[in-house]
Amino acid sequence: MSTLKENIAAYEAMQDDLELDYFGKWVVFYDEALAGSYETSEDAVNDAMTRFGRGPYLIKQVGEPPLRGFWHPTWGAVSPESPLPQGFWHPTWGAVPERADD
Repeated sequence: MSTLKENIAAYEAMQDDLELDYFGKWVVFYDEALAGSYETSEDAVNDAMTRFGRGPYLIKQVGEPPLRGFWHPTWGAVSPESPLPQGFWHPTWGAVPERADD
């Protein structure tokens, strides 16, 4: 099973082709491969959770810039440099499951 970082790298390797074919759609990457494309984030999450359980997997809207940081009411400031809290839903990153590895 691939880590979230490996799924992000797989997305980035395919990003140019994805933007041509799936711009604006939501995609799921699981085990370093494109697992599906969807019209809404809810459809992507529901299918990913049904097919792959708690992951890890990447859910991303194609063509949207990467999130550089955000404020969460419980965890405070979260940035790419800080460790992500586990087990929550983020509108761009999707479901971030609890996991033992990175």
